[in-house]
Amino acid sequence: AALRAAGGKAQRVAGDEGVFIARKLAIHGGDLGFVGEIVEVDTATIRAALESGAIPVVSPIGADRSGQRYNINADTAAGALAAALGVAAYVAVTDVMRVRMDRADAASGIARMTLAEAERLRARGVFADGMLPKIDAALAAVRGGVPRAFICGAGAGSVRAAFAGAGTEIVP
Repeated sequence: AALRAAGGKAQRVAGDEGVFIARKLAIHGGDLGFVGEIVEVDTATIRAALESGAIPVVSPIGADRSGQRYNINADTAAGALAAALGVAAYVAVTDVMRVRMDRADAASGIARMTLAEAERLRARGVFADGMLPKIDAALAAVRGGVPRAFICGAGAGSVRAAFAGAGTEIVP
C-alpha cells in the first residue's frame, strides 16, 4: 500500500510459486517445523515484473518440488534473490545506522569492510541476534556476485545516505 501511495506500481510475487525452491531446514538436535532454506532461486517472475515497470514485492515463502511450503527468513530470501538477479547493490534496512563492533556502542559502527573481513568478524561472534541474518544475507549477495552490499538505518533518505557512506558497506 505504501508503494502505491508513493506512486509506485507494486506487484505481489509469491515466493512459493516457483521463485524460492526450498527444503526443510535441518538443525542438529531439533525440529523447527516448516522453516526452510533456499536451494534454488528462479528469477523469471521477478524479471517479468521488473520489465513491466512494476516493483516486485516478494513473500519470503519457499516450496519444495512437491509443493510443501516453508517459511524463509526474509533477509536470507532477499540476499539470495539479489545474487540470483545480479543486482548492482544489495541494501538491508534495519534499526541501526551501521553494523557495530559492539552492539551497545553506536560509535563502534563499521563504515566499510571486505567480504573476508566480515567473515572473520562473523566467525569471532561479533554479529548476533537480528543483525546476524542481515550480515549473512549481505555476505551471500556479495559471494553471489553482487559488487556492493549495504546495511543501513531506516527513515527518509536512508538508502541514499547509505550509498553516500552513512551505512555499512560490504565489498568483495
